[in-house]
Amino acid sequence: MDASRSQSVTRIALIEAMAHLKQQRRDCSHCSGVCCTFVFNSMQITASEAETILEYLTREGLLTLEAVQSWRDTIERSGLDRPPLSDGRRVFSRRRYTCPFFQGGNLGCSLGPETKPLGCLAYNPLKAGVTEGEACGSDATRESEAPPESWPIPVALLRGLEERGTPAEAGF
Repeated sequence: MDASRSQSVTRIALIEAMAHLKQQRRDCSHCSGVCCTFVFNSMQITASEAETILEYLTREGLLTLEAVQSWRDTIERSGLDRPPLSDGRRVFSRRRYTCPFFQGGNLGCSLGPETKPLGCLAYNPLKAGVTEGEACGSDATRESEAPPESWPIPVALLRGLEERGTPAEAGF
């Protein structure tokens, strides 16, 4: 199975799992969204996931100079352009940042499930009634399948623009 097909199958399974969790009141609808902020978030995505997001932003007319600048600002503010903390043999911690698609509070993510990174789809409350990210976690299956080549969301998006041959300064 090619990577795109595999990602589609994984996405469908995660969306179905999220729907099941929502029926159990194990969703993010009453949460402050702290998991998507610099307090907890260190989400990384693949080039394929970045392309899915860029296609969506392009289709919806949301790929703007302001969006690209916000990605750059996040990279600079959070040090995402610097190597992660490491002793040379292993990484101790990935850098944290506020996701550029987080809208604040229980408004949550501006990306729908069809576009949202797989790691975000897999990260859900472990019990009902979570309001401050106090009991959340990832689907262990997704974590074990995470590819080694991934980047923080804003870094991956800028890389995706470069791979498209679209200078980030272009007037979209």
